[in-house]
Amino acid sequence: MRHGDKVRGIGDVPLSERGIYEAHKAAVFLASQKISYICASPALRTMQTAEATAQLLKKKVCVDVRLKERIDYGEDGITDYNYYVHLCGKSSSDRSYILPNGNTSISCGKRFKKIINELMKKWYINSLIVSHGGIIADFLRNEFGDEYLNSMDVSFGKYKIVRSCSITTISIDVHTKRITLLKLNSVSHFL
Repeated sequence: MRHGDKVRGIGDVPLSERGIYEAHKAAVFLASQKISYICASPALRTMQTAEATAQLLKKKVCVDVRLKERIDYGEDGITDYNYYVHLCGKSSSDRSYILPNGNTSISCGKRFKKIINELMKKWYINSLIVSHGGIIADFLRNEFGDEYLNSMDVSFGKYKIVRSCSITTISIDVHTKRITLLKLNSVSHFL
């Protein structure tokens, strides 16, 4: 799941009022999904989103720095918002482009998949990973390819990112390790 809508600003910003609402709506939905393990990026907005579900389920949130976004506004002295947006766009269109912090879209997707592989080895069934739109998209693009993802969701095809507080659901065959995409960018929990 991507974190809820965030306050616009530089650095480690919290959820906005709308984001808090989104996180609670998602938590109510996820409470019925028998979540056994919750893991989140250390960013304040992802932790707030994950904690909403964790509180309902009376679970702890595991923090994993590998779930960090590709690059954050304010990271490495990037204080010009237009330049930050340019970097995000460039790294989305040229997935091998090396950002100032050393990340690429491809490497971030691989980092995300390592976490999924570790969860699978530990038999954490129905795990919830709360992270950022870019790195979730990076994993999905590595795993399924743009053409398939674009056919599943026009919005994803246009922006190459998942919606605020959307839930993407995958299934993994423990024997073959094959990953199947069940839902992409779902916001049905807001209805």
